Amino acid sequence: MKRKPRSDVLAEDIFRGLCSKADVTRNRSEDDQAGWDYFVEFAPSRAEVPADLRPAPHRCKVQVKSSINGRANSTIKLSNALRFAEEGLPCFIVHVAFTKPACTSWTIYVRHFWTPMMAQALREARARSVAGLPLHSKRLAVTMTRGEAVPDDDVLDALLRQMSDIGGDYAGQKRELARGLGYENGSGTGEFVLARSDFSELTKLHLGLVDEVPIESFTYTDRRFNIPAPPVRHGPGKISITPTTAPCVATLRRPGSSDEVSWPGTVFSALFDHLPPEERCARVQAGPLSLTIHVDGRAKFAVEMDFGEKVGPAELSRRLSFRSWEPSTTHEITIFNEGRALDVGPIRYERPPKDTERWARARNAFSTLMRVVPAERLSAEFCLSLNEVWRATEGLEQFAGMIDATGSIKATLGGIPPEAFEGLRTLIIPFAVSIGGFQFIAVTEREVDSLTVANDEMVANTRSVRLLRGTVIKSGAAERFDVMAREVNWARERNRTIPGKHLVWRPDNVTETGAWSGEIEINSDDEDETS
Repeated sequence: MKRKPRSDVLAEDIFRGLCSKADVTRNRSEDDQAGWDYFVEFAPSRAEVPADLRPAPHRCKVQVKSSINGRANSTIKLSNALRFAEEGLPCFIVHVAFTKPACTSWTIYVRHFWTPMMAQALREARARSVAGLPLHSKRLAVTMTRGEAVPDDDVLDALLRQMSDIGGDYAGQKRELARGLGYENGSGTGEFVLARSDFSELTKLHLGLVDEVPIESFTYTDRRFNIPAPPVRHGPGKISITPTTAPCVATLRRPGSSDEVSWPGTVFSALFDHLPPEERCARVQAGPLSLTIHVDGRAKFAVEMDFGEKVGPAELSRRLSFRSWEPSTTHEITIFNEGRALDVGPIRYERPPKDTERWARARNAFSTLMRVVPAERLSAEFCLSLNEVWRATEGLEQFAGMIDATGSIKATLGGIPPEAFEGLRTLIIPFAVSIGGFQFIAVTEREVDSLTVANDEMVANTRSVRLLRGTVIKSGAAERFDVMAREVNWARERNRTIPGKHLVWRPDNVTETGAWSGEIEINSDDEDETS
């Protein structure tokens, strides 16, 4: 009796022959439980580069299947399919479908074990694992399609093409794919039990007021392909969240006035169904302002300013303006968010701001500094605290008066003859003030209205003052005289083309009485006289 040919053996013989013909190395698996029949390694690249720079040769694992009825149908053990899904190397099923019982003609199909097969293997593995059933007793049906049929002499090239189509880092891409399949609609659900029954702590967590809250337990149920795994319980511990936020601008204003201060800020939301109605609210944090608005209309407003905190000029100006407002007035606040506006008010303070009159003086004096050196020209390291501005208020006011106010300028001449002052047109005088480790220097030009020179003393009455240039340095008082001299020399050269005489003063010291001494130079278009 003639023995029927074994299609599985013939199929492997055909695959081995194709590998030999294409000069492709193939090694058969010695363990039938490994899930693959052949480990295939293609010849290395022959690119014209040194051997150490050539890309690694392509490698893959192949399981050979066969059938003798002309249909390309087969099965694969679930345990082996799961190995293919988790394997970093490319994996393929090569199916030899014999069209005659004698196995004398055939069609070869090639399937890359990629997304559809991986998803099927992972889904069935999850289902049987949850049900407590073994994987090896389940077989997955594999039905090849016409599009997967390839000519005999194209089988090895088909493997190469499909590996190349994935691109670089094949193992990394396959690992990420296997990790994400089945989780397209989420990865699971979690439940936690608060350590205390008070929901206020959870509300604070949503509002960004605390970073974490204690919990008694946390139970997580992984859900893949919509199949839940057994829940896993952890605890006790702590839970933290990323609050739901949105950008906003909070504008505070005084009714009946154009005075307003705006802070950029953030809206935190605690409007969730799992919170009791009395805990559902939103919080606005904008600079030192904190506003909590509840769904029932209640609102709580607070201002917290650290007087010792160093901040930039824009924030410092906002804080000085707010501190200068009269405590007896009520305030209104508007929250702007994505084109919408929410008006809140009037706001009344339980503890109104104090010393508003002095803060108004500090605000005005600080605005003079910002006129001398605009914020755009200040370095990022320029920061001051409210305390520093408070302590320097009198000095800032004197500085502001010197660069703004007209009046009399008196100077001891030190021997300059009175006739040297005839026709004096302008005075170029620098002033300086120290605050928070910074030196502000302003060079002013004053137009002379009248002049008296007697007893080695000059008194000049001026009718206008102009700020020529300002600068700021971070240094001690000693260096300021060098900078003042440099700035004055700049102003002197600038005025050389202007007709008339110009008095230029370069201070170089502070006397024991607090007066400044220095060099006076009378500059004209004819000559210079210095003392």
